[in-house]
Amino acid sequence: MEKVTKIKLFLPILSLLPKGKLLDVGCSYGNFLLIAKNKGFEVYGMEVNETAVEIARKKYNLNVVKALTFDELLEDFKGPYKVITAFEVIEHIEKPLEFLQGVYNLLDNTGFFLS
Repeated sequence: MEKVTKIKLFLPILSLLPKGKLLDVGCSYGNFLLIAKNKGFEVYGMEVNETAVEIARKKYNLNVVKALTFDELLEDFKGPYKVITAFEVIEHIEKPLEFLQGVYNLLDNTGFFLS
């Protein structure tokens, strides 16, 4: 399934979620962040590709940081988040349980994780 298709699947759900801080893990150029921002979320992204990070920052003026792990996040990116998304990411993680624990640690007590 293409990333764009997956994003379209989550659009109706996004409208139902509580507004607040949203982190997109593996955000690429920030397409989903732009959609979430337009729906009223305060958006943050993390991405490993330096070029994608620069485009998200400069072209779209998004809060995106280059980071491979949650430990590498800047203090402003440490949460807590109402929503964390990770589209097409978890299948590439060597230690998925550690990744999920990191997601849990960044989520607000009533937060949601979408993958």
